[in-house]
Amino acid sequence: MGFYGGSSERPLQEHTRSACCAVPDSCRHSQPSSAAVCVRVLLCPNRTEPNRIMLLRSCCVYGAGVLCVLLLVAGIAMALAQVFQKLINNTIKEQVVLENGTEAFSVWRDPPPPVYMQFYFFNLTNPAEVLEGDKPFVLQIGPYTYREYRPKEEVKFMDNGTRVAAVNPKTYVFEPNMSRGSEDDIVRTVDIPVVTAMEKFKDTLLVSRIISDVMKAKGIGMFRTFRVGDLLWGYEDPLLKELKQFVPDDHFGLFFKVSSTGAPIIMSSPHFYQADDKFVQDVLGMNPNKEEHETVIDVNPLTGLLLRGAKRVQVNVYLHQIPAFSQTEKIRTLVFPVMYLNESVVIDEESAEKLHAVVTKANVIVNIPFIVISVGILLGVIFIVFMCRQQRPVSSEQQPLLSS
Repeated sequence: MGFYGGSSERPLQEHTRSACCAVPDSCRHSQPSSAAVCVRVLLCPNRTEPNRIMLLRSCCVYGAGVLCVLLLVAGIAMALAQVFQKLINNTIKEQVVLENGTEAFSVWRDPPPPVYMQFYFFNLTNPAEVLEGDKPFVLQIGPYTYREYRPKEEVKFMDNGTRVAAVNPKTYVFEPNMSRGSEDDIVRTVDIPVVTAMEKFKDTLLVSRIISDVMKAKGIGMFRTFRVGDLLWGYEDPLLKELKQFVPDDHFGLFFKVSSTGAPIIMSSPHFYQADDKFVQDVLGMNPNKEEHETVIDVNPLTGLLLRGAKRVQVNVYLHQIPAFSQTEKIRTLVFPVMYLNESVVIDEESAEKLHAVVTKANVIVNIPFIVISVGILLGVIFIVFMCRQQRPVSSEQQPLLSS
């Protein structure tokens, strides 16, 4: 029929249906006009790819939630059980054993930090007045500094390595650059061998008479001058030389061999720091203070390594009246300060660098559980954020443009 006839619509309608035959069931509606069908086909979205993305996103979100719980549980469990702290402690215990190859053995055999001995003497300025009963007046001189070397020699392991023995010789080298004065300086102080002899034989009438007579004949008094080096490391004492038949050795020194004089020595902190105030008042020139006279020690709590130490000890002699000796008949009863030493050590640079590396590594290892917990908390926050976003209603912009 004609172009505008009714029969002309069938080919167009069939063509339209053939073009729309691929429309998904979700997009099919009642058959209106052919033009509407084609429009509906063109506007219908392909939902396969968005669904796959949403599924993947959901898997990631829930996976993050599960991982969050696992990390939190693992981190808290490790923190409570102190897993890494025990690991570090066991490692340190293995290293502090004195056996070949350990760090502790090398440090013990040859200590790397330098050790210094500083000696301070109290120079007596009024010896005659002290013998008449006045208070002694002293002036501190020094320090006289020595570097101490004490390597272990002839190291031997015994009893299947459970015990170790070694010879420990000590050598002292004078350090003039760290000293205020020289070993040739002269100091006046109490004659310790004289006081010792008096104290030892005060109840033996014959020997005490001999000692008193020798002292008078030789002009030996309770106080005399000494060379600093001799007073420290030893000298031949004139009284002990005369009494050789009564004493084992005629040499004396504060650090001479092992003291065998039986001297009436009393130890204290320098300047009688933290002692009864009476001892400070008995001697003019005492000025105790914490910063200079306290014994201190700083130890790293993790490794037990000594960082800094200062051992400060004062040597004193007990003086009092001894009836058998007229030289003491007017003297006050007091504790007379002779000298004090400051044995100090500071960690060397190489050891400090090693310690810093060990402490840094240990801090990282110990904090692993807390790092795990932090990561778990972060994943938990991410999980909550994405869950909230998924629960939001779909906005109007995401609704279909055309509905049937």
